[in-house]
Amino acid sequence: MLNTPLACMLWVTFIFSATSGLMAIGQWKPLMGNILHGASFAPAWMGAFGRFVEPIGILAIFNALGRIFWGKVSDYIDRPRAMMIMFLIQGMTFMMLVSVESHFAIFLASALVGLNFGGNFALFPAATADYFGTKNLGMNYGWIFTAYGVAGIMGPVVGGVLYDATNAYVLAFVFAGMLCFVAAGTSVVVWSLARSREKQLLQAMPVASLQSLTDIERMYDVHDELPVPENGKGQPVAN
Repeated sequence: MLNTPLACMLWVTFIFSATSGLMAIGQWKPLMGNILHGASFAPAWMGAFGRFVEPIGILAIFNALGRIFWGKVSDYIDRPRAMMIMFLIQGMTFMMLVSVESHFAIFLASALVGLNFGGNFALFPAATADYFGTKNLGMNYGWIFTAYGVAGIMGPVVGGVLYDATNAYVLAFVFAGMLCFVAAGTSVVVWSLARSREKQLLQAMPVASLQSLTDIERMYDVHDELPVPENGKGQPVAN
């Protein structure tokens, strides 16, 4: 698996998407604190339960839901297309943070970032199983998941450096959005490589295998056309 361009591109795509997500999540709480000017997002009557509707709590809840949502979406469309859509939405959400002010916009941004970041953990395992089979899925996805370790180092470090250089969070989130757009582009390359791999596998399939498939199809066709046995009265014979 490791010597295939498809695996390498899947790994690189995971690095871009996870780096942008971890960079944003690491600075989400202080960013929202600046936007809200230290005020609480939750209504006072919720008390201790208000932490679940704070921006970081909303992000965490939708992070869990994103794994189910994007997993379901990718079952209807293929994995790379779901990745591309998810990364584009995530990139636009990060760009939107430049002008977020209202409570509704804060809720929407927190929900979308969590939803899309959580989708990574549904799409990449599924794509690994689709492209390289399930026989060695544990080891194969283990290699792909090393991208998350790389992102775990790069994301917080790059985000911290950008904040130190500008004393603002805006540039870090703009850079995270750009990484998402790059990930959307690499997901198109993943889709192209996957299609090419499927064609190569079909061309490499032995003629005998194709012939056996054809024989099986003919057998079922013939079976479907067989007349139903009848008794002397013209009625079907009961089994």
